[in-house]
Amino acid sequence: MNGTRGVGQGRIGLTAIAAAALALGGCATKDWVRDYVAQQDAPISASVQQVDGRVTAVDGRVSQVATQTAEARKVADAGVRKADGVDMRVTQALSERQDLELVDSKNLRFASGKSTLMPDHKQVLDEVQAVLLEHPTYSVHIVAQADRPGTRHENDLVSLRREENVRRYLAEKGDIVLHRIYFIALGEDLADQPKPQPEHREVTVAIYRPAVQ
Repeated sequence: MNGTRGVGQGRIGLTAIAAAALALGGCATKDWVRDYVAQQDAPISASVQQVDGRVTAVDGRVSQVATQTAEARKVADAGVRKADGVDMRVTQALSERQDLELVDSKNLRFASGKSTLMPDHKQVLDEVQAVLLEHPTYSVHIVAQADRPGTRHENDLVSLRREENVRRYLAEKGDIVLHRIYFIALGEDLADQPKPQPEHREVTVAIYRPAVQ
């Protein structure tokens, strides 16, 4: 009995030692796995962060492009509205001319890039004023042009200044009410060659009267 009990107790001791060793081995294995996973995860995390940084940079560039596109669209829309406004004015002028008869037409020629009224210009405009003052139902149509030497922007401005100087002279000196004055500045739109064309450096001043129905 005592011998059997001794063997049993020995077996129990060995089992306890084996269980403890297995438990210790299990903890070591878990620590090793955690360390290994951490080592493997570090470069992956760094790569992910690098990719995230690139994606953020791309998103920033996309946002910048979107902003630039929106601004360009605004400019384009403004250009379309401006063109529509010019088309409307031209259409209105043509429509109104259908109910008018041409009385007389004068051409004022300017030097290249110039818009100041010269003495001969003022003499012609004085004659136009006299006709308008004598006939209250008459109207005057002013069409200003420029030839193509220079930039389009410069030519638009010079034709606008020519038209404005003629209009101001008629309205201020001759006391002609503005609703009798129709005007448009065409810039270089009618010029068909890049070389100087004096015939397109002109302001046409046309006098109209109501058509007889």
